[in-house]
Amino acid sequence: MRPVVLECPSESKFLVRTHRELAELLAEEEEYAQASREIAITIDIRQEQGWPVGRELETLIASPWYDPTAAGADHPQAFYAKHSSAALALCFDVVETKVANYLGVLLPHPPKNPPTDWKPKPLTRFAIKDTEDQAWTLVGPRIKNLKVSVGEAVLVVIGQQEGDDRQTIVRVSARPDGKHWDCLESDIGVVTREAASDKPMKVFVVGTGEEWDTDEAPKDSLSIGDGVRFGSARNPKNNRVNIFNVERGKLPEQDVKLIHGQLRRNQKGFGFVDDAFVPPYVIESVATGVIDVVALAVYAKHPTKGGRSWRVIKLSAA
Repeated sequence: MRPVVLECPSESKFLVRTHRELAELLAEEEEYAQASREIAITIDIRQEQGWPVGRELETLIASPWYDPTAAGADHPQAFYAKHSSAALALCFDVVETKVANYLGVLLPHPPKNPPTDWKPKPLTRFAIKDTEDQAWTLVGPRIKNLKVSVGEAVLVVIGQQEGDDRQTIVRVSARPDGKHWDCLESDIGVVTREAASDKPMKVFVVGTGEEWDTDEAPKDSLSIGDGVRFGSARNPKNNRVNIFNVERGKLPEQDVKLIHGQLRRNQKGFGFVDDAFVPPYVIESVATGVIDVVALAVYAKHPTKGGRSWRVIKLSAA
C-alpha cells in the first residue's frame, strides 16, 4: 500500500525540535551523513525565523562527525519515506490507523470581529467511526495534492501526544477494500428548507426530531417536502451534526404525516391544521381565502422548549 501523502505538523517550533531529535537519533545509529543533513535543515529553519542556534544544536555542530555538506546523505524526502514508521514513533506518543472517508476541503467560518488581514485557512476533513460505530468528523491542515475524491474510502494515520487531545493527521492512503461513504451513519429525512445563497438546505431527520443543515450542495434538485437519504457525522468539538451525500429518497413513514383538513388561522399569523402547528411563513404560501388544505407535517422538536410536536412544513390548497 503506497501512502498518498505524508503530512506532519508544519509549525516551525515543532519542525526544529523534530529535525534536531532525528539528528540525535541518527548519530546514535552512526548515520552521520544523514544526521548532518538534519542539523543543516534545523539551522536553516532557525535562521529563517531569526532564532539563536541554541545549546543543544551547538553541541551537535561541535561533534567530530558533523559535516556541513552532508556528503553522501539521502535527499530528506526519500529518507523520510523509507523510515516513516520510525519518524512517527519519534513525533508522537500514540499512533493509530483508522478507516475513514474523505469529506473534502472545509473553509472555516470567520471569527467574531476578525482582524482586517484575516483569511480562512482551508482544512482537510474526514469521517471516522469509533468503537461504538458512531461517526465523527476529523479535521486537519489542508493536504495538498491529495488525489482522492470526496466520499472515497481511505486509511488515516493519526498521531497524538500524551496529555493532549489534539489529533494530527500524518498520513492518508487509499483503502481499496472500502466503499464510498462507508464511515458515515445512514439516515433518512425530509427537506424543510431549500438551499439559498445565504442559507444551506435544512433537513428534518427521522427518529431524532432534529433539523440539520447540509454541508454541501445536494446532487439532486430538492424542494421542501421531498424525502431524502444521506450520511451523517458529528463534530467532536461542538457535537454538531454534519450531513453529506444527500440524495432523493422515499418520503419516510415515521415522524412524517400528510393531513387533509381545514386551516384555522390565528390573528397573530400562525395557524393549525388538526393538531399540527402552521408557522406564519408556511401560511403565507397559500391564498388568504383558502380553508381546505393538504398539509405535510413532521414530528419535530420545539426550537426553544425541546419537546416534540407536529409542525407543518408544506401547505397547499385541497
